[in-house]
Amino acid sequence: MQREKCTVGNRLGSLVVAASAACTGLAHAGLIAYFPFTGGSVADASGNGVVATNNGAATVAGKVGQALSFNGSTTFVNVNLNINASARPNLTMGAWVKAAAGNGLVSQIISHDNFGFDRSLCIDFRGGKTNSWSTFTGQGVLSSGVTAAVDEWVFLAVVYNQSAGTVRLNVNGQSVTANTNFNPGFSYLNIGVNPNGNGEYFSGLIDEVFFYDEALTDRQLDSIRLNGIPTPGAAGLLAMAGLTAARRSRQRRDA
Repeated sequence: MQREKCTVGNRLGSLVVAASAACTGLAHAGLIAYFPFTGGSVADASGNGVVATNNGAATVAGKVGQALSFNGSTTFVNVNLNINASARPNLTMGAWVKAAAGNGLVSQIISHDNFGFDRSLCIDFRGGKTNSWSTFTGQGVLSSGVTAAVDEWVFLAVVYNQSAGTVRLNVNGQSVTANTNFNPGFSYLNIGVNPNGNGEYFSGLIDEVFFYDEALTDRQLDSIRLNGIPTPGAAGLLAMAGLTAARRSRQRRDA
């Protein structure tokens, strides 16, 4: 079953005020890029106009609407977004991912790595568990301890807090944390492959890719996992709807 998005159309009547509070509590203002891959498009739905280029990934049915399918050898998406710690000291990025059979020892889902264990979300054999959902720490690999299952949708997110010197990896709502201190990587990133030319292509489906310039909490990540990304207009419209509903309720009481 597909999860329900945080939109006006499915939050009506007496539920709208509570839904508005839930959505606006997500710190949606920090959304800097969002790629839902609707209809196979790689347009940024955050409203910030981040440019992405699809290099051969195919459109298929996704976790929500459509996703992109990566073949593990040639396909990727290039994104003109700087996620260096100098530009984004605090950063959260993630996606829904369904791995296919045939991923290598290291397969990059999102990465700007230039051989320095730079900010990346990946499958990795290092870090203590073979082929587990992992992230880089600036010095090495942080494993979630969860093996990357095949043909199963998984919610992945990684939270970088440069000032606190921590990285937190979230897999389906469960988190592990390590210390970190990131050196510069590339000023752009790839979805589906490492941009450093070392290969590490991903095989499988990727959907609902998001980036926040904040260190989101696990509670906020749970809201994304369960309700979807609150795009810029949604929370505001919900808030307006909630105020209207409250005003009408007061008017009825006063009549």
